[in-house]
Amino acid sequence: MTAALVLVLLVAVPYSGVIVSGIGGIRAVVNAAEAAACKTRIGEFMTSISRYRRRNNMPPPDFEALLEEPTVTVKSLQCPAGDPERACHYFYFPSSAAVGAPAGALVVCELDANHAGHGRYVLCNDKPDIRLLGPEEFAAELAKPENAAFAAAFRAAGGRADGR
Repeated sequence: MTAALVLVLLVAVPYSGVIVSGIGGIRAVVNAAEAAACKTRIGEFMTSISRYRRRNNMPPPDFEALLEEPTVTVKSLQCPAGDPERACHYFYFPSSAAVGAPAGALVVCELDANHAGHGRYVLCNDKPDIRLLGPEEFAAELAKPENAAFAAAFRAAGGRADGR
């Protein structure tokens, strides 16, 4: 747990009206904060992908191109709940963000299931909402025809759909 997060917990929790009981309660607050930060980062990816696409008439080819955008930093590529040794916790598939891509295709997801009982956040090309999917839901998304290319690239990049 980072010092900044501990400080937020020590200052904000007692005054937020939230009753935190013991370590389990503190862990729940930390989990919620990490999940919110992860979801915000994926939202920043969505904004940056849209901005890049408008400017260049094509989606960014990779996360490196997104780092040129003001809302994405190297730190943005790490989920707070993920393994701190991994440089990037997210998978981005540019073809799903291209004009003419099948509606409902996955664009961004976490490489690992880091949240709430091994769930992961995903972003599709036709919905502005970022969804938390459990292992079975994520596997079902990968099995959809519009996600066949995404699923193959995701697995080739070392992503797993089994909730780990």
